[in-house]
Amino acid sequence: MWYEEGCEANPTEFRAFLKTLRSRIQPETEALGPHKRLPSRVGKRVTQEEIAEHVGVSREWYATLETGASTRTSLPLLARLATALMTTPAERMVLFSLGLPELQLTT
Repeated sequence: MWYEEGCEANPTEFRAFLKTLRSRIQPETEALGPHKRLPSRVGKRVTQEEIAEHVGVSREWYATLETGASTRTSLPLLARLATALMTTPAERMVLFSLGLPELQLTT
């Protein structure tokens, strides 16, 4: 499991977490957050390009996130990603923690 109470997230997991969130979206999904998918895409797996379009970045830039390149994210971008990837509240916390490690709380 990506998040367990009391476990500190590892920033190097951001790439794998994004891939997992995207890959679990069912091909039949008709919308990514508030954005409708193109009818020609429904029934096909969600691509990096679709996520990038829905969050307002280039496919190349989004791909750098999924390849683990050292790319800086922002709170607004993470919020758009969380919405497009249809995260649960716990997953949203992990996404923000991995995307901006300085947000991690210490206990």
